[in-house]
Amino acid sequence: MLTRRLRRKVSATRVCATLTQPYLDALERLTREVYVSQAEAMRDALRRLFRHYGIWTEIIDTQDRSREDPSPEGPLLFQNL
Repeated sequence: MLTRRLRRKVSATRVCATLTQPYLDALERLTREVYVSQAEAMRDALRRLFRHYGIWTEIIDTQDRSREDPSPEGPLLFQNL
């Protein structure tokens, strides 16, 4: 039997941040080597941060399953930033 989960419609708010050059370089490298876009890289970084601090709720977790969760450690490309 197939079941479909109903998704709640989530509103989005644009958040802007000013990044210094080392962060921009690292983000650019991530988008070349790992992620499809800068937005995807930023969302995944925030998702990992929220999970680390234990504030990733079940509601958020079920709504944001656009791709498989990468390993907890993730790529070790930027250890010395």
